[in-house]
Amino acid sequence: EFQKNGSSPAINRIAVSPDGQWLATCDIEGHVHLLSPETSRLHTALPALPAKVTALRFAPSESLSQQVLVIVTAENRVYLFDVEASRLSAFPPPDAPSHSYSALLSYAHHCYGISFNPSVPGSLMLWGHSFLCHLDLNPPQPDSEDTGGSKKRKAWDSGDGSVRAAGFKMIHKYSPLLAVDFIAGDNLLLVERPWLQVLSQIGGTMYRKRFGK
Repeated sequence: EFQKNGSSPAINRIAVSPDGQWLATCDIEGHVHLLSPETSRLHTALPALPAKVTALRFAPSESLSQQVLVIVTAENRVYLFDVEASRLSAFPPPDAPSHSYSALLSYAHHCYGISFNPSVPGSLMLWGHSFLCHLDLNPPQPDSEDTGGSKKRKAWDSGDGSVRAAGFKMIHKYSPLLAVDFIAGDNLLLVERPWLQVLSQIGGTMYRKRFGK
């Protein structure tokens, strides 16, 4: 079922559901498939996405009531695939305020990985080359007092290298990140590689002769 012109595209990303019931794969051509590890049979081929997939991971059972596969593309767009309903939807939904997520969508570097805070159900953490981005999969509804003639709340830059909005926070002040994940409770482990360490492994400057002098 994966054969194409006599060969299978190489798989470059996999994710296993917390209960071990599902295995998600993504190949170098951007195709995402859902399989059953017990039978090794294809369950679902997800619809084609508009950009290359850069990260995928199943949400923990305590985060959402249904089994959901979280997918992030090179455009930093997030998609949620409901396994039982076989339904793919974009996050945030189309009716959500676009300004709240513009900082993520317009950021130069794409997402490398996904992590979930075990202490906060519905809390999604994306990370990339130099940023962390927290998304609330169950964002709070606007208060009644905010409706009517009041102004919409927009994302704002706090001046400390972060952008914040309701259900959204992005921090972009890190050295190149190599790994990010929650280890216990609210404790988040970050592995950075400082730029000075990178530069120390680059050879000396190249001498370029200047003509006319």
